[in-house]
Amino acid sequence: ENIDRFFDGGEGEPPIDMLVEEMDNLDLKILVRHAARERGIDVVMLSDFGHQAHVWWNPFRDRADAPIGYGADDATLTAALAAAKTGDRAKVFEFVAALCGADFAGDQFGAWMRGEGEQPTGSLPQSGATAMASGAIGGKEIALRILGARVPDTGRVVYDLLNRTARG
Repeated sequence: ENIDRFFDGGEGEPPIDMLVEEMDNLDLKILVRHAARERGIDVVMLSDFGHQAHVWWNPFRDRADAPIGYGADDATLTAALAAAKTGDRAKVFEFVAALCGADFAGDQFGAWMRGEGEQPTGSLPQSGATAMASGAIGGKEIALRILGARVPDTGRVVYDLLNRTARG
C-alpha cells in the first residue's frame, strides 16, 4: 500500500538512495525490484544458503535495462514466480534459482533440498554464522557502493565460507 511513499519519500521522509532487500514474500521481492528499476535505484539482496553467503546487486542506477533476476530473464522469472505460488516445493526452488542463480543449491543446502541426509527442519535450514557473515559482507558491499565502488560486472558475488573462496 505504501510502496510509492517508501521509495519516493513523503511525510518528512526523504526518498531512498538504495534498497537492501531481505524479505521472504516472493511477490514483494519482484514488486520492489520493478519499482526500483523504474526509479533507477540499486537493489542489493543478501542471502545465505548453507555455507554460502550470496550478494546480488540489481545495478539499476547504472543500468536501467538490468534484469530483475540473476538466473533468468524477466519473463522466465515472472513465470517461475507464478509457478512457485502453487505450493509445489520444487517450483519454489526453481523461482529461487531464477532469482539468485542455480548454484544457490550447493553444499549441504542442495542435499537438504533433495531430501538427502539430515533434515534439520521442515523450512529452509540456515546457519546462524552464515547469516551473520552475510550481513557483515552486505554491510561492507553497501559501504563500498556508497563510496563509489562499481558493482561487480556479474552483479553478484558468492562467498563459500566452508571452502573459504569467493566467485563472481
